Amino acid sequence: YSWSLAGTWVLDLFGVSTNAWLASRWDAAAASGQREAQSMAVASQVGLAVFDWMTARDILALVEAQVAAQEELMSLTESRFARSEAAGLDVLLQRQQLAATKSALPGAQAQVLRAKGFLAMLLGKTSAELEGAESRLPVSLPVPRLPSGMGTPGELLAARPDLRIAAAGLNAAERRK
Repeated sequence: YSWSLAGTWVLDLFGVSTNAWLASRWDAAAASGQREAQSMAVASQVGLAVFDWMTARDILALVEAQVAAQEELMSLTESRFARSEAAGLDVLLQRQQLAATKSALPGAQAQVLRAKGFLAMLLGKTSAELEGAESRLPVSLPVPRLPSGMGTPGELLAARPDLRIAAAGLNAAERRK
């Protein structure tokens, strides 16, 4: 039997292959940073959409409560007018106030639907799929506590994904020179 082994080895005198490999590692780090930055952006958009939906619901509830209160006041004003304790002008003014408040209802309802639709779009769902979600939303959003040791300004900047992406891209470009 006869055995032979053949192999080649590329001598990287000027570091071209090494720099290409290092550049690819920096490109991978930049891609990872881009994924993290996109995740943070989507999460913040979803949080804002939930907040907008909750706010729109609260405004609608407030307008509905105002309409109910003004309908009750209208009833009281009409009964006072029937007993000659109020002038016809009082009834007219209360009717106008009630009509003005009722006119705010369609806008408030549309805002709830708009905010719910935007949230559904961000989540990749339909508005109908979010029907039961209203009961699971918190009554109010908790105020986040900031950690006490946030670090130095340089550490805060280093934690930003967009700056890490730029640094990784710069390092990759330097390796490709």
